[in-house]
Amino acid sequence: MKKLIIFVFLLLITATKVSANDLYIEIVVEECILNLYELSPEKNLTLIKTYPVASFKPGLPEYPIGMGYATKVEFDPFWYPTDFSVEYMNDKLVRAGKQPAYRKGEAIRPGDPRNAMGKFKIHLSHSTPTKGRVFRIHGTNDPSSIGKRVSGGCTRMKNEEGLELAEKVKKTIDKGKTVRVEITMKHRHLI
Repeated sequence: MKKLIIFVFLLLITATKVSANDLYIEIVVEECILNLYELSPEKNLTLIKTYPVASFKPGLPEYPIGMGYATKVEFDPFWYPTDFSVEYMNDKLVRAGKQPAYRKGEAIRPGDPRNAMGKFKIHLSHSTPTKGRVFRIHGTNDPSSIGKRVSGGCTRMKNEEGLELAEKVKKTIDKGKTVRVEITMKHRHLI
């Protein structure tokens, strides 16, 4: 039993140890930017690139702030709009003088102009009590939203830039390495 406990302890330490070329993503909500860093085994950060993003609307009852991980990457994804998204998107259409086009429980196919995921989505481990784990970094069907605080909790990117990020994240995850994702309201000047 003692050997089993020591083995599990060593396994946990090894699993959480930072390895070469881990990635660290910092999403700065108030500045609408995403910083991509490489994280060395010594925990030194090197800024690789800064991307403009659309971030959470001000005034939401809760935000997925804090540290988490990228858990999965999908290309040309389906979109399963949350109730919040259906209401928000339909209200936006009605204000523009158009008919509502979204239904609760609908799966919107890749390539459909209504698919708000764009060309990719990166699943995050972040959650909130009322929304659960529905937070993503994803593309957009509305490039004019980039640089604004307009989303219901996800981080939107231009499709081309997001595909570049998604490829790096997928390669890192596929190699068994870690992609840490920290969502902050203000930039913490990490390097």
